[in-house]
Amino acid sequence: MTDPHEVFQQIFHLLKDGGVCEIAIPVVPNLAFELFRENWYQLDAPRHIFLHSQKSIAYLAEEANLKLLKTEYVSNNNQFLHSMLYKEGIPFEQHTPRLYEQCFNKMDIELCTALAKKVNEEQYGDMAVFSFRKKTKAEMLQEEKEKQEEVGKEKLLLLMEEAVLYLIQQREAKQLEKAAFLVKSDIRNPLCYLLITS
Repeated sequence: MTDPHEVFQQIFHLLKDGGVCEIAIPVVPNLAFELFRENWYQLDAPRHIFLHSQKSIAYLAEEANLKLLKTEYVSNNNQFLHSMLYKEGIPFEQHTPRLYEQCFNKMDIELCTALAKKVNEEQYGDMAVFSFRKKTKAEMLQEEKEKQEEVGKEKLLLLMEEAVLYLIQQREAKQLEKAAFLVKSDIRNPLCYLLITS
């Protein structure tokens, strides 16, 4: 996926209103990347140009008028097993069932499988399936209306803030004028002194 925005726009155009699409991709952050860093097998450079988070996928979907319905983490023990082999300098093409038997015992595989299940439950696995639905025209119009209302509220708040600042400035200016007048009229008057210093 060299241009994620373009891909999501294409998904939007390919789907009928209300149509659903699922995308399965590696995601970050995740435990396997935290443990193995550059040896995490899902880096898969140069095939994976972008690594997305749940947040970045939600952003891309929103920009393309797709509603994110569900995110399901579906990583398996490969996130750990393949990464361990990478760490030993063994390229992916050599990762065969026979090599697995040589490098890992049954308990290793069971532990990695249990850990994969646990990180999926905690949404910290390295693979997720995102389900999207194309927004209907009515939904898009409603969202646009809400955005306009929000912009209107923000403008109103700014205007109110400017008005308050203006009133404060005017009050301060009037107080200065009043003080200057009193000073000119009678500097010896104690009331005048109180007004100037308060």
